[in-house]
Amino acid sequence: MRRPPHTFAIREHPNIPIRSKMKHISISLAYAGTLITLTAQDSATIEQLEPTTVIAQSPDFLTGIDTAEQRIKTIPGAASVVIPDDWTGRTIKPAEIFQFDPSVYAQSTGTGNDTRLSVRGSGAQRKYGNRGLTILQDGIPANHADGSFYSRIIDPLTLQHVEVYPAANGFIYGANQLGGAINFLQNNGINAAGTQAIAEYGSFETIRVSIQHGAQQGNWDYFAGYSYAESDGYRDHQQWQNDHFTANLGHQWSNSAITRLYFLYSDSDAKLPGSLTEEQFKDDPTQRQPGRDDRTNRDLSTIRLAQRTAWDQENAKYAIYTYYQYLDFDHLTGIGIGKFNQLIDYDTDEFGLGFTGENDWTLFKLKQTLRSTIAYDYGRNEVGGFKGFNGFGKTPIDNDKLDRAENLKVYLENETLVGSNNHFFFGAGWVSSYRKRQDKVSDASSFSNSDDGGIWRAGYLRDLSDQIQLYTNISQSFEAAPFSEAEDNVSPQTAQTFELGSRFQRAWASGQITGYLSKVDDEFVDVEIAPNVYATTNEDTTHKGIEALLDLDLTQAFSVATDYRLNFEQSYQLNDFAFDGGSYDGNQMPGIAKHVYAGRLRLTAPERKWNASLSADWLPNGLVADNANTLSTDGYVSWRIAVDYKINTRLSIYGGIDNLFDKSYVSSVTINPSINKDSTSNFINPADGRAAYLGARMTW
Repeated sequence: MRRPPHTFAIREHPNIPIRSKMKHISISLAYAGTLITLTAQDSATIEQLEPTTVIAQSPDFLTGIDTAEQRIKTIPGAASVVIPDDWTGRTIKPAEIFQFDPSVYAQSTGTGNDTRLSVRGSGAQRKYGNRGLTILQDGIPANHADGSFYSRIIDPLTLQHVEVYPAANGFIYGANQLGGAINFLQNNGINAAGTQAIAEYGSFETIRVSIQHGAQQGNWDYFAGYSYAESDGYRDHQQWQNDHFTANLGHQWSNSAITRLYFLYSDSDAKLPGSLTEEQFKDDPTQRQPGRDDRTNRDLSTIRLAQRTAWDQENAKYAIYTYYQYLDFDHLTGIGIGKFNQLIDYDTDEFGLGFTGENDWTLFKLKQTLRSTIAYDYGRNEVGGFKGFNGFGKTPIDNDKLDRAENLKVYLENETLVGSNNHFFFGAGWVSSYRKRQDKVSDASSFSNSDDGGIWRAGYLRDLSDQIQLYTNISQSFEAAPFSEAEDNVSPQTAQTFELGSRFQRAWASGQITGYLSKVDDEFVDVEIAPNVYATTNEDTTHKGIEALLDLDLTQAFSVATDYRLNFEQSYQLNDFAFDGGSYDGNQMPGIAKHVYAGRLRLTAPERKWNASLSADWLPNGLVADNANTLSTDGYVSWRIAVDYKINTRLSIYGGIDNLFDKSYVSSVTINPSINKDSTSNFINPADGRAAYLGARMTW
């Protein structure tokens, strides 16, 4: 986890980081010194020097890590920045990015490299894909227009860093749901200049290769990266492969204005091994679900074009963005050889645009900062394929639909500075969502929903010292249903959340701790209305929890005189999510573990010549899989070791072992809303067994 900066009280302009200013000063002094030296050496021949302009290779203030760190200091709630140095060993799946982020629940599912992403219980009961939070790429929304999203389009190898803004802390970034926002920032030609190549091989015939290059020339910079990965998978019928290409082009119009263009292509194919019963899991966790057809798979291709332009004025900052994305989704399922239950074929076109602003002003001699966000997106989805069979003749029922989704979000938030260290925040916004389905085969499943709701928050941030901040806020979120839930005619989901916490940075200890309580009205919950017949309904729930992060520099703590560094990092989540009323009153909501702990010891050599780590993931109580809490899994501890060694300035090698002791455990469950559910139900998705890997990285 990228730690908070040492000095909280210094509030530099977010777009002009301190280290950038120092870099400009250093270059100016060096240039002046050169002129003096030349003049002293040969004043007779150098009569006059023509004026010269030196442009420093300054950080990209649009997406830089410094910008994100400065921004976090102005948020009255939990927030974090995750950088590649924080990742343990290799990182293929998005789940591995968030091992030490206390706000993000990230677990691999049983499908290829899919990842369940949830913040504070958002989208807890989604069976496939994700919902309940806003995903951004480079500050630009990347959800589908109905609010759902897939994590497969994320390539960890091309990321500069990741920003996490839980709950209402993400409102200003266009989020309006319970979970908040996660922003994935790509490399560019400024922060990743040069060329890098990676080759890697691991267990289960897993291979990965990557090549990327970035450069800056004058006011222009560019970056392009391609990655390919494939694996046979730990289980039978779990093969997957990914192609990922991303590129961006930036132009700095001046020291305070920049435009960046983005392109992304992602193609992901994965076979589906299916879920197992408890008995099948204990007998052989590597097997597929019995009877599953060889052709059962899920393929996802995405093309994305976007641009973002930002500019600063003396007392204001503004940015505008536009994007277009195309999704080709094919999902084939079947039980029994040659017998298919469903084919889904989505062809989705989406576009969006938005504006953000930040204006400094004064009222009653008090410094004010007004932040604003306006976002609009539209999506059109052609649904094809077939859904089930028509009687014993096995004639497929055509799945021919047209879905349209539309959203408009407006949010304003004002910060008032009282004295030098008291910050008060008041924000309010409005969300208007539209969902329409036209069933071309039967009007029975057609619908049209228009839902509107308000979001708001009030917060307080106190700088206790240069190294400690306290924060609190109260808020309300709003979420309209995605199509898979909207087809059951559910109401929008709202939540009132109270949050209290602190972040701190000491000489040898840093971290943050946050407690929260959310009263969720009409949460989207899956129920079984008849045996093996499911539907989504609204239920009131309560989400409460603790998010804690602690990083200890043991070398400094024990005053050891050495250039080596030994760190002990710990992350903990308490996810206490329960039904509040109804037939499941008091039961734990299924799908997300109640306790999640991650710990890591990491030893780093001087000048980062090498580093080695031993880490553990601990879920002491396992997972609950049904609303009645009759299906559950055992807890587990999974260990991993990782080593990275620099052979020279250009070549390094790395390797490690995941699930070091080859523990058989369950990483995720398929939620089974409960009527007569027992241990014969298919709900278990086994985690991978022991997996070793070795890779090489070359830069030039």
